[in-house]
Amino acid sequence: MFIRYLLTICSLALATLSCEAVIIYTNPEDIQVVGVITLPPLEPVGVDLNFDGVDDFEFTRMGGQFGVDLVPLNDNRTIVFPKLPPDIGSFLVPLDDSFLITSEISSPLAWINMSTSVSSCVNIGCIGLFLGQTAYIGTEFQIEGQTHYGWIQFEDRIGSSGGYLLDYAYESEPGVGILAGAIAIPEPSTYVSLILGLLALACYRQKYS
Repeated sequence: MFIRYLLTICSLALATLSCEAVIIYTNPEDIQVVGVITLPPLEPVGVDLNFDGVDDFEFTRMGGQFGVDLVPLNDNRTIVFPKLPPDIGSFLVPLDDSFLITSEISSPLAWINMSTSVSSCVNIGCIGLFLGQTAYIGTEFQIEGQTHYGWIQFEDRIGSSGGYLLDYAYESEPGVGILAGAIAIPEPSTYVSLILGLLALACYRQKYS
């Protein structure tokens, strides 16, 4: 009975393998983003998640000299911590590698389609949830009218009003969430090996019980 039950579970698991999506991962050389006051100013840094020749997001200087914003282009969105009205500004949320980036996120976090602060510094100090952190930015963007989810890893440098774009990835299956920092989905062979091991263990237990 136990073996029959295990075989049913294994069959269901194997049936899902053909439906696996793929994570598309990009690891460019670290790219400096805006940063400290420079003459001439650094150019905005575009992020083209799916290599279609059109930037999906853009890091740019925030209001002049002292800050960095991430701008979702077209209808794309990022996960933010909104400020209370009437201030319509907000802060990008630094996500750890256990965060599931998907359509449903818990309040007070929100998806938003507007320029959002990574960090900023003035004479009296610096503000921003990303200050001094290396973490992930949750992204939602469109490919041929379908919604995809991804992440961008950013390293903030305290006091510089900027940092470095490290890498990024997205889930190729429309509407499917992605864990922040995920760069691969386990190969089918990994599942098969696990299932065969479970079957062998079950047979051993059945024989000697």
